[in-house]
Amino acid sequence: MQRQVAWLMLSVFLVLCFGYSVLLYIWFTPVYRHLSCPDKKRKIESVSKDSRWVNVTGTLWNECRNPNEYELEFVQDLPSPVYWRRPAGGLRRVGLNQLDSTVFPARGRSTCSTEFRVEVRSEEGQKLLHAPATQLLAVISGTLEARISVLFMTLTFRESIFWICGLELRIPSREVGPIACARSPETLVIPGSGDSSGDIDNQTVATTPSAAANADVHLAPEQLRSLAQTKNAVLVTAMLGFGSAAVITLFIAVRVMPRVEVVKGESAELM
Repeated sequence: MQRQVAWLMLSVFLVLCFGYSVLLYIWFTPVYRHLSCPDKKRKIESVSKDSRWVNVTGTLWNECRNPNEYELEFVQDLPSPVYWRRPAGGLRRVGLNQLDSTVFPARGRSTCSTEFRVEVRSEEGQKLLHAPATQLLAVISGTLEARISVLFMTLTFRESIFWICGLELRIPSREVGPIACARSPETLVIPGSGDSSGDIDNQTVATTPSAAANADVHLAPEQLRSLAQTKNAVLVTAMLGFGSAAVITLFIAVRVMPRVEVVKGESAELM
């Protein structure tokens, strides 16, 4: 009887492992759902000038939603350049931006912030300050990392992220436009500051969701394909192994079930 109970308990345990493997397969299919990072707000910290320099500093915020069942982390490689898109054409490097490392919790939200500083010499800075519209472009580059725990192993991926993001300032009229992002300066279309304006002195400006709808973070197709193949191989093998083992142990439990033999004794009936 004890042997039968042990085999039955082992069979139940293997059935639970099979069910957990199925649940993991459902959770991690697809293996990656892209981060959605719409523009949240912008804050111009200061606009100052002296006889030699014109300085503009500020902070940009994006609120990202992670729909995945695992944590993601973004780490910037190095401070990245900020460019001024000149009205006559061409880009001029005018400063740096620093994006804070950010952890995005599983099925949660997190806000990432970018600090930027613009410094140009006074004679050129006067053109920037008095231009009807000034477009600034910032390079956003870094690494998106994740560790996915699947049964008895951990899948790790790292994806390089590169974006060109920009916004429009109208400093004379104190207007700040929404942020837009693209893969290259040539394909970047920056919305006008009149699409979502605000007073620089008030510092915080809301944005329209459509303005930053293209700031989602996707993985490269080959990276996704490799992750999906590894995940499928591990979980399908686990499901087959646990399922087969559960059937075998159940069969053994039935076979070792003690047999009850009924011994028929001869009886005499009195007529």
